Amino acid sequence: MGVILGRIDDIQKLHVRSLFACSDHPSVISSTNNKLVFSSVNLREIVCMCSFNSEYYGPSLTLVTDMGVILGRIDDIQKLHVRSLVLGESVKRIAYMDEEKIYIILTQYMNSYQTDTIVPISKQAYQKIDCTTKIEKIKVLTEQQQEENDVCNSIVVLDQHTHEAHASVKLLNNEEAISLCVLTFADDPSIPYIAVGTTIICNDEDDPKYGRIILFRYKNGHMNMISEKELNEVPLKMLPFHGKLLVSIGNGIRLYTFSLENHELIQLSQTSTESVECLELKVKDDFILTGDLMRSLTIFRYNIDENKFENIAHDPHPQWTIACEFIDDDAFVCAEDGGNLISCHKNSGSTKEQERNILNELGSYHVGEEINLFRRGCLVTQQTAESTIILETCILMGAVSGYIGLLLQLPPTLYKLLMSLQLKLAEYVPSVGKIDHSTWRSFDSDGRSNVSNGFIDGDLIETYLDLPKTVQQELIKDLHGENNVSLNTTVEELVKTIEELSRIH
Repeated sequence: MGVILGRIDDIQKLHVRSLFACSDHPSVISSTNNKLVFSSVNLREIVCMCSFNSEYYGPSLTLVTDMGVILGRIDDIQKLHVRSLVLGESVKRIAYMDEEKIYIILTQYMNSYQTDTIVPISKQAYQKIDCTTKIEKIKVLTEQQQEENDVCNSIVVLDQHTHEAHASVKLLNNEEAISLCVLTFADDPSIPYIAVGTTIICNDEDDPKYGRIILFRYKNGHMNMISEKELNEVPLKMLPFHGKLLVSIGNGIRLYTFSLENHELIQLSQTSTESVECLELKVKDDFILTGDLMRSLTIFRYNIDENKFENIAHDPHPQWTIACEFIDDDAFVCAEDGGNLISCHKNSGSTKEQERNILNELGSYHVGEEINLFRRGCLVTQQTAESTIILETCILMGAVSGYIGLLLQLPPTLYKLLMSLQLKLAEYVPSVGKIDHSTWRSFDSDGRSNVSNGFIDGDLIETYLDLPKTVQQELIKDLHGENNVSLNTTVEELVKTIEELSRIH
């Protein structure tokens, strides 16, 4: 709030009361979820202020500075608050257990790179245990490694609030944790389990061939190993699915349930596909979306009555799929290794079986980032009461570089308007390095190339807000959609729409 505090005044907006602190660093103080939230105001110094409401301006503020008087309003802009934790080792996977309010992380560090100044988080845990196995094949493989591996892999439990390590499980020599999920089984939905997929790294093999699924229970600060399942391939991804455990293993997927009587995982079903390696796995209702190393996307449906997977549709274009996600029941998005996004559509309404079995490409777009993760959600917790845009789908995407992006499913009318504006802005706004916008955003990978379509460049759209009003007015004069239909809008309406979209991220 600064050094020089002038006064604190009461302000009200949409029946929500806040405090305005006048100082050399003015702030708005509000309450969210019974916590005080301090939001900085984009002005250098405020001497005093008062609120007013008029028919022309609406709810507004009069702000007095050392230079004069300012009339303005406070927008609801939410910012992402970041806190960094020094763990002393790399984190490969993370999951959350709501019942115990804990995070579970898969960590890895090299003994040869450790220093005395930073202690790995796995060594700071209150409970430290060594993972064991009864699987003879894994025992033999780990014992064959004469020297202890320099790489140490662990499963660590962190408190949600304090981030202290409550428990850590050290895996076997040369055993590496690959996948992780928290789930409950249908036979006992009251007990949450932690499922960890691992593989055994052998020095004389390029690709791991053996692994296991380990089930843990965490209760009252203690981690207990419940069961293990031997695998002849690597468990790459795991998800809860209808009270069961869904796992992508090698070139297919398998479904497991847990026997409370025998304390063991029992396989119920598996796919028989022509996939190469199933790298990604997503679920929605009874449908399963898989992303393959070379064979793009495949949609399965789980038939509960017959307890089997049915192949519904696939993308015929080969590509190195890294990540994928459901947009809705019939639309999907995936990222491939060339820094491109591709959206596909399942033609469920067709009367021809061949057409229903093929995923049709809706759009393509070059991000320029290697996207390796999609998650449904948004950085902003909720839209404001003034929001006029209805967002059906929000998908966060993360890249290897640390980039975080946001995909929004726009209403058709808004999409047409922004696409027309994008074409205008691409001609007017100078590009970096004199690279044409359409060239930069075009899909190009492994001999395939397409002009970008089906996606709006949000960064380019937001440049409209920085243009002089005369230029803004000029750009919207001839906005046209499909079949040259005129798209009527005003500068004020368009600015309001773009500002509302910009607040979402």
